[in-house]
Amino acid sequence: SSARTVYSSNAAARDSMLLDGMVDMKSQMHMTALAERLAQKTRISREDQDNFATKSYSKAAKAKSLDLFAGEIAPVLDPKTNAVVSGDQEIDRFAEIENLPNLPPLYPHEKFFDADVPATVTAGNSSKLADGAAAVVLASEEYLAQRSVPNTVPRQLGRLLSFADAEGD
Repeated sequence: SSARTVYSSNAAARDSMLLDGMVDMKSQMHMTALAERLAQKTRISREDQDNFATKSYSKAAKAKSLDLFAGEIAPVLDPKTNAVVSGDQEIDRFAEIENLPNLPPLYPHEKFFDADVPATVTAGNSSKLADGAAAVVLASEEYLAQRSVPNTVPRQLGRLLSFADAEGD
């Protein structure tokens, strides 16, 4: 994301990635802190979280090796590096999965629910910043025709039927 400067006597610059993607609207807690609180409250162990992360990485690595998502990933040019990003780089970290038990908790001294439960959420077993990354282009057929977008570009890949949001308390 690019940094923006706001010039105003009564405006505050706000980090939109932090506020829109990493902070729970209801509790105003950072998502990682909320995950730690939920893990403490429901007694989800560090071992369970690491095992789940290992299985998740394994499934993602297998899907990548079988090229299962090739038709769903559009290459994007990184304007800072001029490199083409054409897949999920996080999956490539699967080779480092054996280090999961050695990673420190992200909030080692915070007690969000129970002071007797140690912190368990780490950089390896928590959601990544790229989780759920997506792009959607909405345009009418007329707009596409006016701009000579070739017919080889998929027109309708799906329909939004509904949506929901949930949070843990």
